[in-house]
Amino acid sequence: MKKTIALSILILFCVSCSKDDDTSLPAEQTVKDVYTCGYEYNGSSKTVAKYWKNGVSTNLSDGSQNAQARSIKVANNDVYVAGFEFNGTKDVAKYWKNGVATPLTISTVTGFANDIAIDGTTIYVCGHIISSGTIYKACYWINGVLVNLTTSANQSSASKILRVGNDVYVCGYENNPAGIAIAKYWKNGIVTNLSNGTNPAFTEGIAIDGNDVYVAGYEWNGTRNVAKYWKNGFPTNLSDGTKNAYTTSIKIQGTDIYVSGFENLESNSQALYWKNGERFNITNGTLGGTSLDIEIFGSDIYIVGREGSRGKLWKNNIETIFNDGIFAAEVLSLFITTN
Repeated sequence: MKKTIALSILILFCVSCSKDDDTSLPAEQTVKDVYTCGYEYNGSSKTVAKYWKNGVSTNLSDGSQNAQARSIKVANNDVYVAGFEFNGTKDVAKYWKNGVATPLTISTVTGFANDIAIDGTTIYVCGHIISSGTIYKACYWINGVLVNLTTSANQSSASKILRVGNDVYVCGYENNPAGIAIAKYWKNGIVTNLSNGTNPAFTEGIAIDGNDVYVAGYEWNGTRNVAKYWKNGFPTNLSDGTKNAYTTSIKIQGTDIYVSGFENLESNSQALYWKNGERFNITNGTLGGTSLDIEIFGSDIYIVGREGSRGKLWKNNIETIFNDGIFAAEVLSLFITTN
């Protein structure tokens, strides 16, 4: 009898613990909204910067001058978009917060904003400026304050920026004295070269996973551009070098490495992505296609880009078209919010 009572108490205790454990588990996250940004031509042949929330567009520029929205992030229900807009004489680097523009360069300095990252109330934007002549200078801005990434007289640019913990990572390129682009990234301003300067190489995406740094880019092999990524400085080729191929973004999920990009065919480009080095085509190459950004949520793969004259989002290769194709559009960046 005593053994029976003791066993009953133990079962009740275990059941109670199991229930407590179940209620402490976080609710499974689901996709709330999908934000994308890019540009669309208008009837005056000007590019209009815009973003889409679940496919519904919001114009960021008025269409009187060329403008592009190149990167989008959402934080605390605020929508941040980085890009640039022509002012009649110069391209002005800027970002928009909920549609309100903040210029990052003065009207006499050419500037381009390529990517944006948000950390609390701090806004990071990377790109390049041309303060004199025609030489690009890689840089980023922290809440509008300019930080130069190089002091050399050689051309350079920054393509992507991340804030991870207390560290700021920026990837881009810088020409050597011979004028050959060297792929590289900066961590808190300290540079790491990824290519040796023999052939031109560029970077287009960066991801951090623990202590590992992944950078996506491409490098000339003497006849073609080869799509590749570097893990902690060691390269992995994604294309075979028989056609020009390019990467545009890289994401890590668990042990899987996803890279978006495109490859030039005989007359058109083909949008595609790689998962752990295996190639998956998104478009068939009949129309020119580009895959320009990628995000992974659970088992779903989201990619944005262009096919023909239409800006598109693909979710698991099922397309959503953002424009009617009368005027060409391109979707450049993607951000997913969750419940």
